[in-house]
Amino acid sequence: WHPPSRSRPKNLDGRTEIAMRDGKGIDRLGSRPQVVRLWSARAIEAMAPPRAHAKVVARAGPAPRAPAPRCPLAPILRGTEDARGMVAGPGAEALFDRDVAFRRLREQAPGFRSRVFVQDWTFLTGKKVLQWLSEVEEDTLPNYPQSFRDMVGPKAALVSSGAWHRHMYKVISAGLTVKQEDVDHFHIICKEALEEMTEITEQDGCVLAEPIMRKLTYKAVVTKVFGKHSDFDEYFEELLAVTDGMIAIFPFEKYLPWCAYYKGIQARKKLASGIQKVIDKVRESELPSNVETNSDIISTLVFGVDEAGLPLTDSAIVDNVIALLIGGFDNTFSTMGWLFFTLAEEEEWLNQLAAEFSNSRVGDAAPTRGDVSNWKVGDMVSKEVLRMHSAVGALFRKAGKELKFNGWTIPKGSPMYISSRGAHLLDNEHGSGFHPERFDPALNAGSDPAYFPFGNGPRICSGRHIVYFLMKVMLFNAVPDYRWEIVDMGEFRKFPIPSYPYLKIKMVRANPEQIGSVDQMLASI
Repeated sequence: WHPPSRSRPKNLDGRTEIAMRDGKGIDRLGSRPQVVRLWSARAIEAMAPPRAHAKVVARAGPAPRAPAPRCPLAPILRGTEDARGMVAGPGAEALFDRDVAFRRLREQAPGFRSRVFVQDWTFLTGKKVLQWLSEVEEDTLPNYPQSFRDMVGPKAALVSSGAWHRHMYKVISAGLTVKQEDVDHFHIICKEALEEMTEITEQDGCVLAEPIMRKLTYKAVVTKVFGKHSDFDEYFEELLAVTDGMIAIFPFEKYLPWCAYYKGIQARKKLASGIQKVIDKVRESELPSNVETNSDIISTLVFGVDEAGLPLTDSAIVDNVIALLIGGFDNTFSTMGWLFFTLAEEEEWLNQLAAEFSNSRVGDAAPTRGDVSNWKVGDMVSKEVLRMHSAVGALFRKAGKELKFNGWTIPKGSPMYISSRGAHLLDNEHGSGFHPERFDPALNAGSDPAYFPFGNGPRICSGRHIVYFLMKVMLFNAVPDYRWEIVDMGEFRKFPIPSYPYLKIKMVRANPEQIGSVDQMLASI
């Protein structure tokens, strides 16, 4: 699409578009003022031809049906593609090979500028960008679409800035520390999830992984947020509707009853009402002196204060709780699915995990918090899965003042797309393959890989430790007691959270003394 000449922006050298390389502007298009404009993050992958990939994974049965469109333009904008068989080949970056922004960052790293709708965006990626962002984070502002802001609320630390953001970040981080009772709960729900997956496999021959991981993550997040005050089970569907409606292309979708944006707004009202009931219950049953002994975040917020020392308002508490539920649930469940997906054929690393976990096993008891923190192999594997398949593929920022990077000026107010996925997959020594050893400090002393799945600097995710603990406790329960293989990958959904929503797995208990080898068990189903 070529807009009229008068609407084309002029960049640093007066031409239509430039790329950054060695701090100098390079005209990528010669003297011709023509450039394909990027409409949105959900539409850009439709502009490039498909690519053949090296390995095809066998699948059983017919291909699953694609989800119903969210709005009339969803078939064009939702950002999905049929990616069965795209996993191996050149590596994880193959999944995003049709993404124009990703491909251009690979070719023009560390960045380029282009117009998205009516704004000039700065696209950046790489380890140097990560280091630069940590230095200038205080001079940037969060840049989320209005639909996202409507879902989390204006007082949420996630979308705020300045003194309020700094204060609320400290308050929330204090309530998100992982305690032994959290590890005990993770242990229970992980065992339940594995048993459910095994039972369904025995009945049906395979199991859809994502619904199980959704329930697991919901239990983990809700328990951490609300603790003993509410099981909150009745609001599962509302949380799903809110996460589905976070990213809308057009503001008017808010008023169309069949659009996810509208449904998300209605679901948020119910969610806020339920949270308000919990707030009232906490005020009636708790004393401020008991907050430090609790492991839930709701008590910390109810008895917390703002930057002026005044009690937090109910609306501020509701906004931050909803932001925690969205961030904890929407990002973590896909990560748990990628954990099984990535390790399905990594026998060597599964054996190393089993050896490491053997020192922490005492019957069926949960591991101690100290053991989980000290698992070296578990830590490397978890980080590598997050590097390859980070739920947050990019950070959206806006320059709060004029910024300088690599000799390039980023004007005040300019929106920035900082690709963590690009840094993870394109800026690492081992490439995009599965190499947990890249996180071994003994092997890579002084050469940390590009890695920021949870953001960076003052805005780094305050709940990142919970994700690491949940991943490692799941591995502790799965290895070596279970083995699994992928039956059908289904459709790869790139947006908003990269995942295989129809991933089918065979899950079996590894008990060679009773059944035979693991391969025989899998073949017998």
